[in-house]
Amino acid sequence: MTVPNDVYFQSCQFMFRGLSGFCFSVDFWSFFLQSLTSFYNCVTDSRSENSFSVGLSHHFSGTDLIFDRVFSNRGGGYSSVTGHFTAKESGVYVFHFHALSRSDAKVWAELYHNYHYIDSLYGRSNGEFAAGSNAAVLDLVAGDTVFLKSRQTSNSYFGAPDEVYCTFSGYKLDFEGEPIIGNPGEIIG
Repeated sequence: MTVPNDVYFQSCQFMFRGLSGFCFSVDFWSFFLQSLTSFYNCVTDSRSENSFSVGLSHHFSGTDLIFDRVFSNRGGGYSSVTGHFTAKESGVYVFHFHALSRSDAKVWAELYHNYHYIDSLYGRSNGEFAAGSNAAVLDLVAGDTVFLKSRQTSNSYFGAPDEVYCTFSGYKLDFEGEPIIGNPGEIIG
């Protein structure tokens, strides 16, 4: 999607009026318009609408973790019926999940990508509440699913309408070009 000409014109007209008497190079205006275009595309492009954040607002014991409190579901990828997130488009996604046990119980949840185990959270304490958290960065293809399952039916997750501690969130990273992870060419240690 491109920025309409009238947006360019209005922005440039404002900049010229506000900066009269100053002379800027073509590089400055090119950078300014490129930044404006990136911002406009980010705000209006539906690809940036690929995120969700959900929570558990009641106590839960069982295996299928289905979060009932939907804080955000941009792009509609999370199903509050199945508890699964379905990627609308391919890309790199980040997922975070957190849980709190009921007193004198444990929590043990596992993250799955297309029914393949990825990682877990675990929390256990004698006579107290216990918490666990984890995260994963996954390379998804459009149509892939990501979800949480409780490892055992005896796990007891704490939740109440005014006390939401068990959450599951995910979002798509938006890269222009190839992602660079770490410091290329630099050896640490």
